[in-house]
Amino acid sequence: VADVLDEHLNAKSPVPKAQPAIEPIKPQIGSTSTNAQKAKDDKEFKRIKQEIDSYARKHGLSKQLQTTIAKRGLVVRILTDRVVFDPGQASLKAPAVPVLTGVAHALQIDKTHPIMVEGHTDNVPISGSQFPSNWELSTARASVVVRFLIHTGINRFRLGAAGYANLYPVAS
Repeated sequence: VADVLDEHLNAKSPVPKAQPAIEPIKPQIGSTSTNAQKAKDDKEFKRIKQEIDSYARKHGLSKQLQTTIAKRGLVVRILTDRVVFDPGQASLKAPAVPVLTGVAHALQIDKTHPIMVEGHTDNVPISGSQFPSNWELSTARASVVVRFLIHTGINRFRLGAAGYANLYPVAS
């Protein structure tokens, strides 16, 4: 199809050759790796988990931060209940800064693994907001946290953002 299209377009005017696609980043978490690499990753994840848990205890944030090591890697959940964002909003609240700063500090131990920030919302439909739906709101929230993490010095090439609206609730 591309050759036919090129012939057709070239008959009328020259068309520059298509650029090769940019190679996507290949996440290391969940990839097929050797047992030695998996053991090394698990050890790193445990160390990072301990630092985040320790920071949370020292700063009274144990109820807001939950860490688990899952098949996909280290999962850090910020259980906010209006600590990070107001309902229907994607602007960071002041109480979120120390929580996110602590997480960012702990994530700086590791310089290699990718970090996926996942945004969620409640199940209340949005009305009269700058966001047409909970999809846009959850994605905007994840993007705001990514920008915050970049500001703290985390390499932007390690970061990604995803929005899940209210589809995968992490808390009631």
